[in-house]
Amino acid sequence: MNYRKLLLTLLLQVLVLAGYFLLIRPLRAWYGRLHLELIFQRAAEWPKYLNDITLDGITLNFYFQNGGNELVYSYAPQFGFFFLQALLGLIFFRPPKSFYIYLILFHLMAEVVAVSATWLALNGILAGFFIADFILLYLSPLVSLGFVVAAHLTVKRTGLKQRPEAASLTGTEDAVADE
Repeated sequence: MNYRKLLLTLLLQVLVLAGYFLLIRPLRAWYGRLHLELIFQRAAEWPKYLNDITLDGITLNFYFQNGGNELVYSYAPQFGFFFLQALLGLIFFRPPKSFYIYLILFHLMAEVVAVSATWLALNGILAGFFIADFILLYLSPLVSLGFVVAAHLTVKRTGLKQRPEAASLTGTEDAVADE
């Protein structure tokens, strides 16, 4: 086992964790507060079904009535726990760089759709809360972890984890051929 590669992978994961908590998490909190201020400023006349909007850390909670029941829709900006988990998984499996780009693009698209659906809900279309809730609670975590599974299958199937020139220098291709 190549301990140098493992050590570099772990070091990169620690750096990503530090960067996440020092940079991305404060940006998410600022973005959530910005949403709250913009929603309160424009929501002078809320729809009849909307009771209250509160901020809990970086999560906006919308309390609304549906069929006589009070429901809560919680909006938290993307690039959260499942993004971090997927990013660390991708670093571990070292897939092609396109996986990282697609992961970031997916979270950006999910954010745009969730904000748009929330905006629709605040303008009288109750289904917006349900659409945004589905994206934030189910689709985003599923796709994020799906990237890790796809990276593992890509690396396992194609052998991308070890560079071809490194394999020829260590003689592992001869060992594989002998098996």
